Amino acid sequence: MRKVNHAKENNGSVAKNKNFQWSLYHSLAIYNLDSIYTFIPKNACSTMRFSIAVQNGFLNENSDKDWIHENNNTFSTSQEFAMRCKYAFVILRCPFRRIASAYLNKVVDGVTEFIPEGSTDPLDVSFRVFLSIVMDQNAYKPTMDSHWRPQVDFLLFENYDDYFCLEDFNYFQNVLLDKGLKLFDTRADLKHDTSSYEKLNGEYSNIPLSEIKKMKDGGVLPTYESLFTDECKDIVKSIYSNDIQLYIEKFGQKGLLF
Repeated sequence: MRKVNHAKENNGSVAKNKNFQWSLYHSLAIYNLDSIYTFIPKNACSTMRFSIAVQNGFLNENSDKDWIHENNNTFSTSQEFAMRCKYAFVILRCPFRRIASAYLNKVVDGVTEFIPEGSTDPLDVSFRVFLSIVMDQNAYKPTMDSHWRPQVDFLLFENYDDYFCLEDFNYFQNVLLDKGLKLFDTRADLKHDTSSYEKLNGEYSNIPLSEIKKMKDGGVLPTYESLFTDECKDIVKSIYSNDIQLYIEKFGQKGLLF
């Protein structure tokens, strides 16, 4: 019998336990494999959600990839399926890379905006300012966007059969194929990642969002490393200490950006 996270945090109704329900919502059933995949945004979740939709018979490999964005909870598991599943896995990512990716995608592209009270204009936030906002949000998790909420908050189970590292995509792609799940890489279609951009080194932690956006529109982005000063590294270490600890426990320090 698997043991779940969060349900023991209080004696209230599990149906009203927001942390447990959050992790249940983000755990997807793969029906014919009797398996559970816990999806964490910015951790190849678009590729995984599309692949699971194909595996579950709702799409074919040539279907419109945008289908997944209106169907985040279509395959959210039931409690019974979760406790009876034969295999459960999750994909983790270096916390430094994940938060940098979230900024360059969701914030720079204007998907998530930070608008001061009494204003209609979004803040022109640098990466450093963005991290300070996330630090403030971390004191009250429900205000955090899922794309930078700590990865440990998504974990339905105390232990998974497999913890995969996004930095070793080819490895877990082959492992999952052996288990019957074929992955269909959605990056070229959805363009949520930075792989197609020319990368520049330098010091970009204090460059306003508007300037980063101009770079991106021109096909150029800062490297992840160039967004981090020592101060930025320390902020990430503070916000994501549990994520970093889990990552090191499962994969060692080799895959961490810092």
